[in-house]
Amino acid sequence: MAPATALITLAAAMMVGIQELAMNKWPLSASTLVAATAGALALAEDAPITFAAGEQSEEITPNCLAVPLSTVPSGPTWSFDVNTAGSNSPPAVVRGTFWRKPCATAGDAQLLLTFSVISGTPFVCGGLRVVLIQNSQQTNEVFLDSDPNNGVLDSFCGSLMVPTTTVLNEFGSSFAFDDDSSFSFVYLAGTSASPNANVSVAGYDPTDYGLPVLLQPISGNLSGSYYDPLRNGEGVLVEAGQQGTRRVFFLTWYTYAGGLQRWIVGNVDYVAGTTEINVPLLLTTGGLFGAAFNPSQVQWSNWGNATVSFPTCSTMRFQWIENGGQTGSYHYQRLLEGLDGVRCP
Repeated sequence: MAPATALITLAAAMMVGIQELAMNKWPLSASTLVAATAGALALAEDAPITFAAGEQSEEITPNCLAVPLSTVPSGPTWSFDVNTAGSNSPPAVVRGTFWRKPCATAGDAQLLLTFSVISGTPFVCGGLRVVLIQNSQQTNEVFLDSDPNNGVLDSFCGSLMVPTTTVLNEFGSSFAFDDDSSFSFVYLAGTSASPNANVSVAGYDPTDYGLPVLLQPISGNLSGSYYDPLRNGEGVLVEAGQQGTRRVFFLTWYTYAGGLQRWIVGNVDYVAGTTEINVPLLLTTGGLFGAAFNPSQVQWSNWGNATVSFPTCSTMRFQWIENGGQTGSYHYQRLLEGLDGVRCP
């Protein structure tokens, strides 16, 4: 197909997508339309966008994957099916499957998305068609990059004939996508006549691949708020700092009991290089609000213990046991992407 013909065909496909998606509940930014057009131009003219020096997407680990990318998912997978024909007939159903391949660096894996045909000839594209949601933020500024090693934005956008694997290349957004943490992904079908596809992808766990977990040493850059999106409404705040020459780890667990809010707190000293820490926890009762508060009325009682570790710089394992014998284990992630001005790791 000549470049001009290809451009016209793709432009027409984009226009159909724009008309259909206008009826969809997900907001689409003007920059997304520009990005989609840029993707069409790149594909049609064989002139892909090149990253400026130092601008390689953070979610892509160079040379973690061999090219061409494998189309056979392995390890844990998360799949969705969507009819890309929208209200048109016949249906054109594609299956997308997320999976990961561990990289050489401990705690790091590359996220992949493999597309395969279920029926018809699905039209697959990033930008207009996808919404990426993480840490209560969302973006549709996502390309489907077919070669993560070349520093070029090779955006797959076209009719799917054979199984094709891509990596998510999030660009120009106000937040940086962490492909090792959990997230939600929406593929827009186009109209209400064909439902959108939604999938929730869990965070990377090396043990799922038979690999040891090399925990992060406890330090100040791990401080912050952590929670589980599936348990939204509770979580923990931790701070690793110093008191004179002491290293102190402080924890507050915001949770509930009997339908009421409950704070469970504790702190413990630790030594440099510690990767797992056990915190004795205390429960407070008896205090009153505002001007009626009197510290002498606050009652402290031993509640139990929590064991805390950090598989990655943005995830926490939180295991607890209370004195009555109840136990639990949660896999938390950062509520925010990190501390302002503090790099982690």
